[in-house]
Amino acid sequence: MEVSLGRAIAVTIMFFAIVISYAQVVNNMKERGLLDKPDPQAEGLDKGVIDLDGLKQPFYLYTDDQGGDEQRPAILVLQGSGVSAFSMRDVGFEEIAARENLAVIYLPLKTPSWLAAAAIEGDTTAAAFDVDTVNFVHQLLEELIVNAQLDPSRLYLTGFSDGGVATFYFMCELSHLVAAVATVAAAMPVALVEECAPERPIPLMMLNGTADRSVRFSGGIFGDPNRPQGLEVASAFDTATFWRDANGCGEVDEKSVLDDEDPSDQVRVWTQAWTDCKDGASIEFITLLGGTHGWPGTDLPMPTESDSAAHLAKSTGDISGAEFIWQFFAAKALPPSVGDPSDTP
Repeated sequence: MEVSLGRAIAVTIMFFAIVISYAQVVNNMKERGLLDKPDPQAEGLDKGVIDLDGLKQPFYLYTDDQGGDEQRPAILVLQGSGVSAFSMRDVGFEEIAARENLAVIYLPLKTPSWLAAAAIEGDTTAAAFDVDTVNFVHQLLEELIVNAQLDPSRLYLTGFSDGGVATFYFMCELSHLVAAVATVAAAMPVALVEECAPERPIPLMMLNGTADRSVRFSGGIFGDPNRPQGLEVASAFDTATFWRDANGCGEVDEKSVLDDEDPSDQVRVWTQAWTDCKDGASIEFITLLGGTHGWPGTDLPMPTESDSAAHLAKSTGDISGAEFIWQFFAAKALPPSVGDPSDTP
C-alpha cells in the first residue's frame, strides 16, 4: 500500500512537472508569435515579433515568395484609427508586390490608433508615442533587411489618416532609413513643424481631399473640431511647402489636372510637383477636389466606434492610390552617400 501510494505521489508530481514545463513552452511560443491561432485575415502573410525592451510587437510580411536571393524593395503600411492593418491589404499593394517583387509590411497595433494619446489629450506628436516607436520601426527594418532580404536603399513608408500623421514623425526622425514617403488623408501636427529637423531631403507624395472632415484640407483640430483639446495639424498645402523648403526645392512647380476617369464620384484630381530639389527629393502634392477621408480607388471600410459597420465612400475613382504611390516610389532610392541604414544606431 505504501509502495502504491508512493508511486501515485511520484506520478502526480511528474504529471504537474510536465504540465508546468509544457505551459512554459507554450507561453514561450506564444510570446515569439509562433502559436497564435491562424487569423483568416492574415492568410498569405508571414508573422514575426520584435521584442523592444520587453514590449513584443507583432508584424506581418507579404513577399509572394518569388525573390530568390535578390534583395527586394519594401513598403511599410501604417493604418489609420479604426482601420485594421489587415484592412489595408485591400488598397492594392500586394498585387503590386506580386508584379514588382516587393515586400509589404503591416503592423497590427495593440492600441486603436498611432496617435490616440495625442488626439485625445492634446499632446504633441512625439508624446503620443508612449513606447519608443522610432526605435521599434528602426529595429524592425534592420532585422528584415537581413532576414527577409530587403534592399536597404529602397525602403518606403506610407500611412493613411493618423497613420499618415505618424508617418511625418518618422520622416523627421528616420530620414536616413527611408527612401521615400507617401501620405493619404494626413497633415503634419503644428508642434511637429516647429520641431522637425530631418537629416537629409526625403521625397514625399501627399494625397489630400478638400472635403475631408477628419484631416481638414485647411488644417485645424485632428478629428472632432469641437474637442476642447486636440491635436492641431497644419493645412495640407503648408505641410507640402514645409517639405518643399526642407528639401531645398526651387520655387518653380509643375501643375496638371488628371482626366476625369470616374465622373460619378464628382471629384477631380489636381497635381502640383516641385522637382528641382536636393538629391532628387521631389515633392508631389495631390489635391482631390471634393475628395473625402478615404483611400483613392477603393471603398476601404472605415468603421467607427459608434457604428462598426459604417464606412466612407471612396475619395475618388479617378486613380488607384496604391498604383499612384508606387509610381512615385519606384525610381526613388537612398543616395549612396547615406550608406547602409543598418550601420546607423
